[in-house]
Amino acid sequence: MPLTVPPEFRAEADKLSPALRVILDAELAAGNSIAEAGSRFPAPPAGAYFKLTRPVTTRERKSGGGVNYEFVRAQLLVVSR
Repeated sequence: MPLTVPPEFRAEADKLSPALRVILDAELAAGNSIAEAGSRFPAPPAGAYFKLTRPVTTRERKSGGGVNYEFVRAQLLVVSR
């Protein structure tokens, strides 16, 4: 596990799909930080969600490679399918 995930968020990070974990790790390495994490809505069953302090900049906002970008209630959700 990369050391960029703070200890208090590691359990949730381990629940992410590989495609989403790559995005999270890249964002943290680029200087973004985690504002909130959890395993309730909007996370899928048995999954986790992360809210970052800044927009995702390490990946184009384009669905593909196991990742879908969806706008829900004016928020961008990056989900794995």
